[in-house]
Amino acid sequence: MNSSILSIAPWFLTTFIIGGIYITTAVILLKERHFSAWLMLAGSCISLLGQIGSMAISFNLMNSGKPNFEFIIAISGFSYLGALLFAIGLLLHALHLRGKSNRIQELEAILASLQERGAHAPSRVE
Repeated sequence: MNSSILSIAPWFLTTFIIGGIYITTAVILLKERHFSAWLMLAGSCISLLGQIGSMAISFNLMNSGKPNFEFIIAISGFSYLGALLFAIGLLLHALHLRGKSNRIQELEAILASLQERGAHAPSRVE
């Protein structure tokens, strides 16, 4: 086996493991049916495709030795676009959860107020 392929193998494996974790996270969050989970899923898939493209470039450079800089820049941009989409989806999901948490606190305060009002009301005995 070529030593340059062995030097890329750990990077290749960690890329797929991290990409798999991102995709799994997005799929788990899909049950909430919020746009942010779909954005995270799309971003993680795009980023993983970009990483696969980077791997293909690495193999191409090992075999030909002639770098195609336009293609390298495009694939890198594709990978960063996916990471950006994932980050935006994660931020939107966090904001959505914060909004839900604030709404739950408001409803609990209303419920506590109603219970308190009911406890202080005079009871009617007939």
